[in-house]
Amino acid sequence: MRVVVVNNYVVSRWKATILAKAVTEASGCKPEILDYGKVATESLRDFDVMILSGSDANLRRPNTAMRYDELAELVKNFPGAILGICFGHQLIGKAFGGAVVEMKKKTRGFYRLEVLERDTLFHGLPNPVLVYESHGKAVEEIMSGFIHLARSDKCDLEAFRHEIKPIFGVQFHPEWADDLRPHGSIILRNFFTRCSNAT
Repeated sequence: MRVVVVNNYVVSRWKATILAKAVTEASGCKPEILDYGKVATESLRDFDVMILSGSDANLRRPNTAMRYDELAELVKNFPGAILGICFGHQLIGKAFGGAVVEMKKKTRGFYRLEVLERDTLFHGLPNPVLVYESHGKAVEEIMSGFIHLARSDKCDLEAFRHEIKPIFGVQFHPEWADDLRPHGSIILRNFFTRCSNAT
């Protein structure tokens, strides 16, 4: 399985390295890291799975949204599996016609999510699940052709998947997990198990 982590961070690029390490542990594959501005259709043809990282950028700003337009278009046409994390989740929402909105209050820390659909992403986990969040924006509502998988008191649209394509978005950060709060790591493993079964 060939995996690419698309680094959307402008300032905190080291966070993409932490994500890549978590992806390696979850998948058994060492991913390649590509900066969002250097991703092209030709380079993505080499991969089976694309992970879209978080970011310190803000899709609510028109200039920022324009910088990510090309990547959003590539997301729509990528033939493999996709997992969007935080900003990556919002980018998938934008690519498929969703609106990104400011939240009343930024969330940071571990929060409980209510699982609405028992998708394989949450296989083997209790309901609610405990995951790490760090965001001040969110996708306003579920897009046409997608299924709403999880919500929280802080954010209604915490996770979704496409009805047909293997495209998933999580507003939280599954890469930020530990031995006492391992649910994020399990979610990442479940995603890659699904990818392995599909190939």
